[in-house]
Amino acid sequence: MEPRAFQDEFAEMGFHQCWGCGSQNEQGLQTKSYWEGEESVCTWQPQSYHQAWLGIVNGGILATILDCHCTCTAIADATRSLGNFHFARRTSDVQNKEGSDGDHACS
Repeated sequence: MEPRAFQDEFAEMGFHQCWGCGSQNEQGLQTKSYWEGEESVCTWQPQSYHQAWLGIVNGGILATILDCHCTCTAIADATRSLGNFHFARRTSDVQNKEGSDGDHACS
C-alpha cells in the first residue's frame, strides 16, 4: 500500500484551499508530495497553459511548487515526529493495525 499524499492528509483537517497544493482547489495546481524512501518527492503534470514560453513552465508556477512542496514536507516531518499526524515515511512503515486499511497506521 502506498502512503497518502501529505496534502490529502491536510485536506481531512480542513487545509485544502492553497492554490499550489490544495487538494480541493479546482483551479489550483494540486501538487502531491510523498515520502519515497528517505526523501520527499512531488508530482505534478504541467499543461500547455502553464507555459511562459513554448516548452518552458512559468517561473512563478515553479516557485509555487517548490514553496508548497518544501512547506508540506517540513510540516509532515515535524508532525510525524511529534506523533500528531500519521505520515508514513515509507510503504514498509504502514502497518495494518486492528483491522484498519493501513492508511492511517504508522509504526
